[in-house]
Amino acid sequence: MKGEIESNQDFSSKEVARRLGIESVTVRKYCNELEHKGYEFKKNERGWRVF
Repeated sequence: MKGEIESNQDFSSKEVARRLGIESVTVRKYCNELEHKGYEFKKNERGWRVF
């Protein structure tokens, strides 16, 4: 699919935040907004978003 990046590794919100130099609450806040607008995130077996 166009725009997708193939990766063998999943990252947590905490790891994404660490790599971006922002707080994990900021990642979650924007993810919640995107989900509210219809965007779907990949989720692990526990129902947590993975990137």
